[in-house]
Order: sequence, then structure tokens, then C-alpha cells
Amino acid sequence: MCNLAYISLALIAISIYSCDKVDNPLISKGTGTIPVVKPTHVDSTMSTSADDNMRKILIEDYTGHMCINCPTAAAQCDLLVQTDAHKSEAVLVEINASGLADSNNNVPGSPPGAFGVNYLTTAGTDWFNQFINVAVPGTMVDRLYYTTAGSGSGDLYLNGINVNIPFDSLDTTPQSASIHIVDSLYTPPTKAVSMTVTTKILSPQAGTKYFLVVMLVEDSICDYQDSLNSVVNAHYIHRMVMRTVINGNSGAGDSLISNTTAAQAKHYAFTSSRFAYNPAPVNPYAPAVPLTSWNMGHMYVVAFVYQTTSGSHNQMVLQAQRLHL
Repeated sequence: MCNLAYISLALIAISIYSCDKVDNPLISKGTGTIPVVKPTHVDSTMSTSADDNMRKILIEDYTGHMCINCPTAAAQCDLLVQTDAHKSEAVLVEINASGLADSNNNVPGSPPGAFGVNYLTTAGTDWFNQFINVAVPGTMVDRLYYTTAGSGSGDLYLNGINVNIPFDSLDTTPQSASIHIVDSLYTPPTKAVSMTVTTKILSPQAGTKYFLVVMLVEDSICDYQDSLNSVVNAHYIHRMVMRTVINGNSGAGDSLISNTTAAQAKHYAFTSSRFAYNPAPVNPYAPAVPLTSWNMGHMYVVAFVYQTTSGSHNQMVLQAQRLHL
């Protein structure tokens, strides 16, 4: 019976891989032992605890592993997404930016080889230059306070504003866009992820343009982090680290049709030789995969819709969504 089950799953995987779009996938993932090789599966936001009809808020934590103040800013974000009563509505992304996120093997107080991983991304650098442009740390909530490039007005940390304040103010605002994600994860040697992201603009406004950004983020990366008083933490847990934007390196995303409330589906496929897989819990003393790899066992698809307008809410994020691979 087990062999027949594996054959059936294999046939389903082949049929999915040959299609451009996945509709209403129904594959049982079972309740047995967690695999240590990449599984083939299909999942969607509607089939998890995440709800497509819930207003979700994007929290961006601009940071760097050589930034001594960044753990303080990260702690605000972590508290919100881990213990807040509305944590299911918070979508956190850690965005590494500035030279403090680059590789550097000469940080005082650290052993040779520490801080040797470069966490910079093209999109993260572009966003940092556009929205923060001062220094890390920097935090933003739905990019609500952004006005002009380089002003730093969107940086809550710089202005001494706890992320809970704008989060709570947005928490009761009506949902103006929806995002539904269906992902497929393929077995080796493909090293590819594929997904369909369907969006709806619920209340399109005249003169406003809408855009969709889709990224891959990896949770719980255990690596070095500098902190206050030159205390170097060799086992710092970096949460929800953006690895790449898959629909455009610049981070601008794909434009959506602005004058319709109809569903707009976009299919994406992304391949990387850096993908590895191990779903084991994070062990600070024995990383599940090399730090230069991307552990798909801890990786998410994160998508968000933002608007451009001549009004005060230019570049504001309208909805965010995430799905574990």
C-alpha cells in the first residue's frame, strides 16, 4: 500500500509540474515522520491558519548583523509578531541593508570567519535608499509615514516610535486588497519553487496605481550579531530574513490592473542552486544547513500589494500575505 501511495504522489507531482497554473490542489501531506529531503507538496493560504480575508500589515525591519542598535529594533518587531493578540495579522520581513549587512571578517571581539555572510539584496538596498536612507536600524509599518525619498520620515525607529503604535492604528482599518497564494515545492534536482499569487483590489481609486511584490524569506537563521557595548552574539536568531524578490530585482514588483475588482492571477517560478532542505528546529550549535544556503524547511513566500498615488499615502502597503513553503 505504501508503494502505491508513493507512486500516486509522484504522478500527481509530475502533473503539477507540467502545468502553468495550479487550481484547487488537494494533496494529503500525511502525519508521519518529518522528511529530511525536500518534499513535493502543494499548499495555499486558504488551507492554513492564515485567512485571505483578514487585513494583514507589513512590518519591515531594516537591519545589519554588524549594527549594534539593530537587536533593540528587532526586539520591538519580534514582540509584536510573537506575543501580540493580533500577531496573526502581522507579516514581518527582516531586510538587510547598508554596509553593516555585508560580509566582514574583522569585527572586533569576534573570531576569524565570523560575519562572513553577505545578507544584502538588490531590492533591500533599493528600498533602504528610498524609504530610510539614513542608517540602520530602521522600521516601517505598511510604509504609512513615507512622504519623499531620503526624508527618513518613514523610519519609526529614527523617530522613536514603537511599531505597535502605527500597527494598532491600522489594525482596525478596512481591508482594501486581498492576496491568495498557492505554492508548489518540487523535489531535487529541480531546486525550484513555483507559485500562483492571486490578488484583488477591493476598492480601486481613480488615479491610483497598484503593484504586487513577491519575495522569499527565511526564518530563524542562527548567525553572528553585534550589539551594544561591543557584545558579539555568536548564536543570534535572525527572524524572517528576505533572501530575494522573485518578481524583479529592483523590488518595484509587477503592476496590476488598476481599475478592476476582478481577481488577477500571476504565476512565478524561481530556481536557485542555494536551496537546501532541513525542517529540524534551529540548533545554534549545529546549523541545519550552511549559512550560505537557503533552508527551504524554514522558508516562506511573502507577497504584498502597494499603491502609488499623488496623495499622502503614496507607496502605502494595502495588504500582505505569507505562506510557508
